[in-house]
Amino acid sequence: MKRTSPRRQQRYLLRLLALGFMALGIVACQKQIVPEESCNFVQNSADQRVSWGAETLDFYIHESVPSEYYMAIHNAADTWNEVLGREVIRIEIEGVAGDINDRRDNVSMIYLMDTWDNDNLREQARTSVRWRGTQIIESDILLNDQYFNFSVEPKTPLYYVDLESLMVHEMGHAIGLAHVEDDQSVMHPQLARGEERRLVSDLDIESLTCEY
Repeated sequence: MKRTSPRRQQRYLLRLLALGFMALGIVACQKQIVPEESCNFVQNSADQRVSWGAETLDFYIHESVPSEYYMAIHNAADTWNEVLGREVIRIEIEGVAGDINDRRDNVSMIYLMDTWDNDNLREQARTSVRWRGTQIIESDILLNDQYFNFSVEPKTPLYYVDLESLMVHEMGHAIGLAHVEDDQSVMHPQLARGEERRLVSDLDIESLTCEY
C-alpha cells in the first residue's frame, strides 16, 4: 500500500477546509426567503406576495376587443394609476392581431372570448397571472363574450355587465390582488348585472401599500 506523506495529508485537509468554508459562504450569502402577510395579494409557494413592484404592466388590447370598449379599459387603468400616484398600468397598443389561443408569451393582453368553458358559465371574466419568484411577468385578461353583454354607457342598463367596473376588478388581479369578502371593495368576487363598482375602496388602498 502506498503511504501518503504528512505534508500531502496536510494539503488535502486544508483543501477540504477551504471547500467547507466556501460552501458556508455560499449558504450565508443566499437571500433568505421570508413568508409575508398576504395583504390581500396573491402569494407564491413560499407565501410571499407577487406583484409588478417598480415595473410597469404594459397591456396590449387584442383585435377581438371592439374599439368602443377602449375608453372603459383606459378608464380602469387610470383608476389604479391615480390611486398609486404613478403609471403602474400602461395601455400600449390597441387592436393587436394574433392567435387568440396563443398565450403564455410574456405579453400581457386583453381578449374578448366568444367561446367559454362550460364548467364556468357564470364567470364574467378571467385574469391569469404568471410570476417568477415574487415578480409578475405576464397578466392576461379574458372577457366572457359568450354568456354576458357588456355596457360602456354612463349608466349601466339592467342585465348588462358594466365593463369599466369589471375591468377595474380584473386589472386589480393583474397587478397581484386577490378576491376579498368586503362588498365595498372592487376586488369583491361578484358584480351583479346593472351594478357599477368603479371606485377603489379604503381596503384596496390599504392592501396596495404593502407592494406599491
